[in-house]
Amino acid sequence: MTIPASFVISLDTELAWGRINDPELPFYLDQCLQASDIIKELLELFDGFEIPATWALVGRMFDEKGLEYALSEFYPDIDLKELTADNVMHNNSNSAIRFNDVVDLIKRTTAEHEIASHSYNHVLFDTLERDDAKLAIQDIEMQKEAFKNVNVKPETIVFPQDKIGCLDAFNQAGYKYFRGKLKEQKMDNGVVNKVNRQLAHVFPLRPECVLPQQHSSGLYELKTSLLYRIPSRGIKRYTSMQVLTNRAIIGIYHAVESGMIFHLYFHPFNFGYRRKEHMRGLKRILGIVRELMVQGKIEALTIKNAIEKYVKTSELESITDE
Repeated sequence: MTIPASFVISLDTELAWGRINDPELPFYLDQCLQASDIIKELLELFDGFEIPATWALVGRMFDEKGLEYALSEFYPDIDLKELTADNVMHNNSNSAIRFNDVVDLIKRTTAEHEIASHSYNHVLFDTLERDDAKLAIQDIEMQKEAFKNVNVKPETIVFPQDKIGCLDAFNQAGYKYFRGKLKEQKMDNGVVNKVNRQLAHVFPLRPECVLPQQHSSGLYELKTSLLYRIPSRGIKRYTSMQVLTNRAIIGIYHAVESGMIFHLYFHPFNFGYRRKEHMRGLKRILGIVRELMVQGKIEALTIKNAIEKYVKTSELESITDE
């Protein structure tokens, strides 16, 4: 390959909507309440390094009608009025379910970010495709209206929980790109794969770089290389931030060598746990990317722009069954 490598960073921007029907939500609530401030801090950080990102937004989080539309069709056990009135979901300055001006904040930055959709209600489209296609279409229409009201026309869908489905419907709705699942190096032996996943929390194993793929639906997919976060529960919460950060840096240099894409992703609320460490590690990563950009060895791109770049040069990855 003769084209320079690419660095992509995408963020599942959802506050507490990703766990809205999770009985363990109270455990994550503090992280979710920090998410608005973390988003603001990340926007400043990206501006400082002149690095754009793909911000995938849940529509109900910012839509002015988000407090009006009933949730019952999507989450039968949740009453929106009770949820909105629940003081536990808010503190003096932040909400775990609302961030009204998030789109304006992203638009006002100097970095040329991409605003993508992360659905309207944080629904799982693989399940809806199988069980309730009409409800999937309803969510897609709600997304379209919410983004239209803030003068945004997203072309990328980032599926909640990476549960990919309804690609034909998204294509018909005007979407062109979607974020795929994490690409992992897989062996024929399932036990070896499991061991490797565990070892990656202890040793800086190299993540995979990626190239776009085109699907029969017409949409282009870009898989991810590394989830940049330390879990806040379980034994993995003791993972070394240095190991995680070094894995990202190793992946970036592999992209430079191969001319491929290194795609980092996380949820802003993830940084609510060990926040200073997450931010410090990300600054180190962005600093290295910036140095490589100055040297002409890598470009920092959004999902949309990265896919367009490699499509133009016909550098696409074959679709394989996983």
